[in-house]
Amino acid sequence: MSYHSSLYDDLDEPDFYADDYIPQKEYSGLETLTAQEIYRHLDKTVYGMEEVKRGLSVFVYKALKGIRSEKVILIAAESGTGKSFLISELSKIVPLVKADASSITASGYKGSNHLTTILNKVDTSGSTVSFLVLDEFNRLLEKGMNGWSETSLIPELLLLFDDKDASINAGADDKPYWINPKNLFFILIGSFSNLTDAVPRSKPIGFCAEMVNNTGRHRKQITKEMILEHLRSYPELIGRINRIFVSPNFTEEDYRQILSNPKYSPATQLEQELGLSIKIPPKKMNQYVKDCYESNTGVRHVRNELIEQIDSAIFENPDIKEIVIK
Repeated sequence: MSYHSSLYDDLDEPDFYADDYIPQKEYSGLETLTAQEIYRHLDKTVYGMEEVKRGLSVFVYKALKGIRSEKVILIAAESGTGKSFLISELSKIVPLVKADASSITASGYKGSNHLTTILNKVDTSGSTVSFLVLDEFNRLLEKGMNGWSETSLIPELLLLFDDKDASINAGADDKPYWINPKNLFFILIGSFSNLTDAVPRSKPIGFCAEMVNNTGRHRKQITKEMILEHLRSYPELIGRINRIFVSPNFTEEDYRQILSNPKYSPATQLEQELGLSIKIPPKKMNQYVKDCYESNTGVRHVRNELIEQIDSAIFENPDIKEIVIK
């Protein structure tokens, strides 16, 4: 099992998607963990997302207490704002499994990531509390809306979202997979960028076609109303999602706070990992802030640029102790 280091990517976390994934440690004190303690743990390293951090903390606390009034929550936030990092930090104190929902394949379809593959990684006996995070959930919905609605995938998810024993189709040649979802709780996350990205205008195709530059346009703010409208095709799903939390888009000032604060800065994370000093001149910092805001990839974009320059400097001088970003 491999471990990596980064700030706002799927890299500072265990390989949740590996077939041999098991929790990194035994979790203790779960029965006494309070919502405020969960929030404080997340707030130490996760910038912004106040409503999300508070709502997620209460959701996890109630689940650990055996309160099943809320079983499924959905978190929506634009790309690059730290959704994956938030889940990574949560996994340090509570048992959870994260799955890429966009790659889940319906029974009978080609692919190795069926629903039963994911369920094999959590306690499906109902004896202990487990959290299953479905990342890129909006992409799974897009699949359903483009021809998968007649397959068993969405109905099987709806069964899991209930408290009753369920039989999941394991495949054409396998017996049904029986589970008790009583203590299985779901965190659905996604950017829902398909609802906010502008639809490109039709352009002629060919050598003389005008090239359109779509950079520099920041993504519009997603809203709960937009998500609910999007889910109208699945009214049963709307009824089973207990809460929807939407994180406000980051402003340029938000990105400035992230990049300049050692608590959140990817440069600080890389300094600790590589054991060297990284200097970012003010002019370059201003450019990074603008890039974060306009690229629609957030801090991840800047981190990749930093790594590129750092790798080049290390190649030229493996003993280098300070790097000035140009």
